[in-house]
Amino acid sequence: MSRICCVAILFLSCQNSAIGQLSFQPFQKKIEADPAKSYQLTPDDGPWLILATSFAGEKAYSRAKQLAIELRRDFRLKSYVHRRTVDLSQPVEGLLWNEKKDEETGQLDRKKMKHLNGGKFEEVCVVIGDFHSVEDPGVPKTLERVKSLQPKSYNLKDLRATSQFIGAMRQLVNMNDSRKKNLGPFRAAFLFPNPTLPDEFFNEEGTDHFIINLNKTARYSLLENRKLYSVRVATFRGDVSFNLKEIEDKKKEFNLKRMFGGGLDSKLAEAAEKASQLTAALRKRDVEAYEFHDRHESYVCVGSFDWVGTPRVDGRQEINPAVLKVIEMYKAYDADIPGLAGLLQPRSLPELPKTPFDLQPLAVKVPQISVVNRIMRGKTTPSNY
Repeated sequence: MSRICCVAILFLSCQNSAIGQLSFQPFQKKIEADPAKSYQLTPDDGPWLILATSFAGEKAYSRAKQLAIELRRDFRLKSYVHRRTVDLSQPVEGLLWNEKKDEETGQLDRKKMKHLNGGKFEEVCVVIGDFHSVEDPGVPKTLERVKSLQPKSYNLKDLRATSQFIGAMRQLVNMNDSRKKNLGPFRAAFLFPNPTLPDEFFNEEGTDHFIINLNKTARYSLLENRKLYSVRVATFRGDVSFNLKEIEDKKKEFNLKRMFGGGLDSKLAEAAEKASQLTAALRKRDVEAYEFHDRHESYVCVGSFDWVGTPRVDGRQEINPAVLKVIEMYKAYDADIPGLAGLLQPRSLPELPKTPFDLQPLAVKVPQISVVNRIMRGKTTPSNY
């Protein structure tokens, strides 16, 4: 055997043995870390973030920015800095009660207390994001990772040399907890809402993020309907399930099998396919049709309306003529079979005879997307909220 072959075999043998000892890290997208940029927190970030730590004193901003850059560059964490004013000058309610009752209400009041080190001061926070909600699957893993970080630009001696007593207090949190002794300086990190957004932003309700993901691939999604109401004309029920992983797996099955033309095994996937096919067929007929997929069913709606009914003088409801027209168009008709009076026959399209409409279409509210989720889908920005 030639010397070259021997060397090649030796190299491959060593390489194969080394591969077994390597631990490959999952790929992480590179995060921008330009020292010339400020990375100031804005309403377009978040809307939920992790508060890692904060700085105060003369060098607060420079220290915070240095840490944010390091977190971006070395740990690939999208980090921002945020200035805020901490006001400890106002009295607060204590846990104890006053001995005397209030003269006006006759009730006991809590004792008013003041902070030992009162006053106002500016603090610069370092926050990590972005998360669309408190239920974002990335929150637990990122929070666990942040609590274990050991950044070079952050150490306890520097904290004591400044007026960062709040940051120092965070350092002492759970120091005596044996379970957290091996954690890093951000052991007290926690999730919090973007402080640059108004409170109303987080109070608004809407369709949850999981349902939005189920519908994001739909070409004519009901979530894109900008009116308040529509008429549900066809309903296809699948397997009732509240297991999010199971539903997600079935959604992937539905998308893959539709892509490659394979069969549909699960009822949930079959229901979604029927809703998509019927919506597409109605659209070809210039009908304003929409599809919607939920945790246990899929359905098709027709039309968009600002109102359904309005009270009349006699106390009855006057139905919107446009809504009534859609209901009459798609509701079941009398089968007119001898000996079987009152039997209703559901309607269907000629090209989809096995995909029937509901016996009785109903006016329904259009699922609304909250401001938070609309931002995540790029339909608006927090700045325009």
